Amino acid sequence: MITTQLELLDVQEETFEAGTILIEENSPGTNTFVLSTGEVSISINGKEIALVSENGTIFGEMSALLGKSRGATVTASTDCKLYVLDDLLTFLRKNPELAILLLKIMARRVDASNVQLTEKKWWQIF
Repeated sequence: MITTQLELLDVQEETFEAGTILIEENSPGTNTFVLSTGEVSISINGKEIALVSENGTIFGEMSALLGKSRGATVTASTDCKLYVLDDLLTFLRKNPELAILLLKIMARRVDASNVQLTEKKWWQIF
């Protein structure tokens, strides 16, 4: 799990109080967050689309990797402990084993998205 790897690399957890905006939609950013404990809310255009509490969930990586503005707002719903990677690309260059782990996580996300798209298109046929 990615949190175990971060602990082994001596990356420190940071604590954020409930209500703290971690990422603001449409803002630039290079930092990436990994959830250790707590729950975060993800919203787009002011509408909550997900609540996430799974240890090891990564967010902010797409903006950091692609140099694009943030696609969603992420707010701490409860007090949270997160690992914050200020410069993801530099961190991954120095820690290739984590780069491979991140690639696997992102590949699983793409796979899940593909399944959803395929199911949606299937139902549109009828």
